[in-house]
Amino acid sequence: MSIYRKIYCQSWNAFPFRELSRPQPNAQSLVIYLTAGPFTTTIPGVVPAGKAALAEALDWDSDGFLRVFAELETHAIATADWSARLVFLPSVVNDNKPENPNVVKAWRKAYEELPDCSLKAAIKNHVEAFLEDFQEDFREAWREPSGKPLPNPSRNPLPNPSGNPSPNPSGKRSPNQNQEQNHKQQQNQKQKQNQKVSPEGEGPLSDLQANFRTLCAEYPNKFAQREAREPFLSLRPSPECFQLMLNIIEEKKQSEWQHPKSIPTLTAWVQAFEKGERTCTTLASDAD
Repeated sequence: MSIYRKIYCQSWNAFPFRELSRPQPNAQSLVIYLTAGPFTTTIPGVVPAGKAALAEALDWDSDGFLRVFAELETHAIATADWSARLVFLPSVVNDNKPENPNVVKAWRKAYEELPDCSLKAAIKNHVEAFLEDFQEDFREAWREPSGKPLPNPSRNPLPNPSGNPSPNPSGKRSPNQNQEQNHKQQQNQKQKQNQKVSPEGEGPLSDLQANFRTLCAEYPNKFAQREAREPFLSLRPSPECFQLMLNIIEEKKQSEWQHPKSIPTLTAWVQAFEKGERTCTTLASDAD
């Protein structure tokens, strides 16, 4: 039996559903509404709506809405940038794997329409880290711009009614061709690096990348985790050192990191670990 069910998002606004009795402010109902409500986008867990609009749609008072949303923040289920009217539930992305690259293309198009803010950048980093375990065509679909002008367009483009590619008598590469060539070179270089063995003898870089994915899964602060990849690979922890990192994280989760605001970003924590500041007390106090 499938563990997923399809929900028609507009049911919330349809008759007679709209006439039924409504729940009082509670966190569980809010999670369901933010996951499958009418404000959702094609990117799972991304809700471009403000607190006033959400509270009004749920028929909750503002204080009640903010109180239950604080529960979601406490359990690292959701975060919001109310000034940009944007909400994000990271785990919803993880629970909705795209069936094909075209789904990811739709994600990308919806992402481009989100308001610019730090949370939008965090969404981008989260989706890119999530797609690391997928085939290259999925990751490529996310990198492709949708509906955006091509870089360095010609100042006076001429129409081409035939629909065929225009000849290039000069023999020079167009800016788009140069960009594509550079991208291919970067991909080839990345593949070669993944096959190398670290000089310290910790094994292939692919093992380090697998450890980094494990670290991201265990670390409670899920935002902007992709930015910690380079510091982690530079650290090149041995198996014993990596296990120590996991043990420290588990210990912190049970003690100092009970509140989301006390948890530094993964990048800051890895950098602090490398410097020997494994308690991260200064980072936690700065976050408060």
